[in-house]
Amino acid sequence: DLLALRTLAVVVPVLILIIALVTGKPFLLLLVPAFLFQQYLFLSRRIYKRAEAFEKDYTALLLSLASAVRTGLDPLIALTGSDKLFSPESEVARAVVKTRNGVEQGMVEEEVLKKFASTISHPDVGLFRTAFILARKEGASLGECLQRLARVTRQRQSFRRKVKSAVAMQKLSAFGIAGCTIVIGIIQWVGNPQAIITAFSHPVGF
Repeated sequence: DLLALRTLAVVVPVLILIIALVTGKPFLLLLVPAFLFQQYLFLSRRIYKRAEAFEKDYTALLLSLASAVRTGLDPLIALTGSDKLFSPESEVARAVVKTRNGVEQGMVEEEVLKKFASTISHPDVGLFRTAFILARKEGASLGECLQRLARVTRQRQSFRRKVKSAVAMQKLSAFGIAGCTIVIGIIQWVGNPQAIITAFSHPVGF
């Protein structure tokens, strides 16, 4: 999928350049930045959607790992086997499977953990990787840390929902004000259309 996007980002601008040279219309070159900007927006949207899908199961992963660690299970074993808790299409399950494959291939444990969900643009995953690596190095208990990380993620989700709600209310207020302006104009037109025509015909009124 990434290879296809890269190919498209190269092929389409080259085609536009060739068409502009053949037809002798240099203004067609303006389509190149427009196309690249559209691709950037598309890719940014895909990145956001992927991070959002990861976040849906991320808190459940943290809590399940915390429970497993507190029962005495090795954290890495708990992590590499946690994909069974989620559907195969889940972003969390895919990240766990990649981590397990790295362990099975004999990669260094720290490198495997550093690569966990490294392609997911999520602000909390870096904290998880750092805490996991430090806990493995120092032999500290990971359960309490994972629960704190889960609380941080939940607070971030709650804050994001509140922000979206506030922005939605602001948009609704703006649409309401704009609607009232249109309604007032219609009422004035129905009540005295000649006055509206006279006002618009004068430069100051316009």
